[in-house]
Amino acid sequence: MAHEHFPRTPGRPPSHAEPLWNTVEVFLPSAPPYIGMSRRITAGAMERWDGIPPDVAADTVLIVSELMTNAVQHGGGADAPQAVGLRIERSDGQLLVEVTDSSSKPAKLKRAGEQATEGRGLHLVEKLATAWGTSNKNHTTWARVSTEPQGSAC
Repeated sequence: MAHEHFPRTPGRPPSHAEPLWNTVEVFLPSAPPYIGMSRRITAGAMERWDGIPPDVAADTVLIVSELMTNAVQHGGGADAPQAVGLRIERSDGQLLVEVTDSSSKPAKLKRAGEQATEGRGLHLVEKLATAWGTSNKNHTTWARVSTEPQGSAC
């Protein structure tokens, strides 16, 4: 399912291009079972990329889980394509997580009541990420995570 980006070198056929191992991008069906798959894909990337501290990897998996859950739950209506894009890129001491769905409504922090079973996901993302927001006309929710250990935020 997961595929890596392979940059093309001018004058060389794609089969000879060198892989860019610092980016993972997948498109998954917009359904609850694929949230778990997105966690496994993220955990696999964190293991493969040397130098990602275990607590940073765990935080990144949690961020992906929360953003994917939001995309599956709120990502579009009956007329919308039923796919969610997940992109994770490692560069310059940070990770960039992007989750893209078909909704143009921006992700927003909600105030969850004490007894509520939903509404805390973006609060977790806000605590764990160095920054987060939306782009691509609100179709993409992104989060940046420092690859430097910060200690547990939760």
